[in-house]
Amino acid sequence: METRRFVGAFGNESYLDCPEGMALGPNNTLYVASFLDDRVVKFSIPDGKFLGVVADKSHGLKGPEDVALLHDGSLLICSHNTDSVLRFNSSSGEKLGVFAIVEKPVGLTVGSDGHVYVTSYVTNSILRFNGQTGEFMDVYAAGGGLQGPSSVSFADVRTLYAASYDSDRVVQFNSTSGFTYILPGKKHEDPGAGSFRNATNVR
Repeated sequence: METRRFVGAFGNESYLDCPEGMALGPNNTLYVASFLDDRVVKFSIPDGKFLGVVADKSHGLKGPEDVALLHDGSLLICSHNTDSVLRFNSSSGEKLGVFAIVEKPVGLTVGSDGHVYVTSYVTNSILRFNGQTGEFMDVYAAGGGLQGPSSVSFADVRTLYAASYDSDRVVQFNSTSGFTYILPGKKHEDPGAGSFRNATNVR
């Protein structure tokens, strides 16, 4: 196995305080959520030059956990301590409004279908929202030992992985079969029964 060589690092306490989620945007711009100082900042890639603050507490941002870019280029931010997902112009930093209301959002991702998937830490679920309007669509996934979900990511159009913070698991949901698969976590722990809302085919 090839050992990867450390290349370097950028950012320091002047720019970041407990960095959480990040997303790579257009023009090699990296957006990073800085949780403890309530702001999202951006850097150029690969030189790591600080490009400024995109959003902060003056925009109603409190406890940013994760960021994602919509297909139209606007930036979504999980504002954990205000129970909301906020939407911004990723270039100008203009606040475009509240995209969605979510109880203690932590992670989010934009699917290939253009819809937005957000983890709700206190309800132990992953919620789906219309990527254009922000309208709530459904509880996309829950169960399967999912407790305190944090980050979330699609492996393909049907397979979703969620980090289960409180049960020390990574939970896989499949939208076709409705099955869940729990990657190894703590020993001697019952992972529970998985569920997938409105699953139609179990094979």
